Amino acid sequence: AVKSAVDFAVSYWTDPTLFYLLGRGLSMVAGVATVALTYRMARRHYGEAAGWMAGWLMLALPVHVAMSQHAESDALAALLTILSLASLAAGPLTKARAFRGGLLGGLAASTKYNAGISLAALVVLHLLDRRREWRSWRAHGPLVVGLLSFLMGFAMGTPAACVYPQEFFRSLAALE
Repeated sequence: AVKSAVDFAVSYWTDPTLFYLLGRGLSMVAGVATVALTYRMARRHYGEAAGWMAGWLMLALPVHVAMSQHAESDALAALLTILSLASLAAGPLTKARAFRGGLLGGLAASTKYNAGISLAALVVLHLLDRRREWRSWRAHGPLVVGLLSFLMGFAMGTPAACVYPQEFFRSLAALE
């Protein structure tokens, strides 16, 4: 048992095996869940054969296999991105779906910045929704809710971006 922060740090520096196993275990679980969710999404939208094909393709992708073996943020970002897309594509874009999809997309972007591309799915689905009366401001409610929940998810996962915005944007500019 760890009794203090100092004990925790000492346990890491003396034998980091547990920390490596926890990180790699989380990546593995996220990778397996991503394969299962990819199968489920493809099956729901395109049928059983497409589901199996998508699941097997995700399972065999060398990049996905590598991401799922290392204690890095890639596999978790992929899982959160797929969860965001699954939520957004589950049916007509409602405020509730936009909220869930935006929140998960924001958490994905917080995990790995390039996962912020999930925000594009929200915008595209909103633009493709032919049921909307575009002249009404109320028609854009799901988009606004999705954008705000995306920002909320990102802020939950990266609170330093809100607390120290100048340093955050400076570090983003340095990424090039």
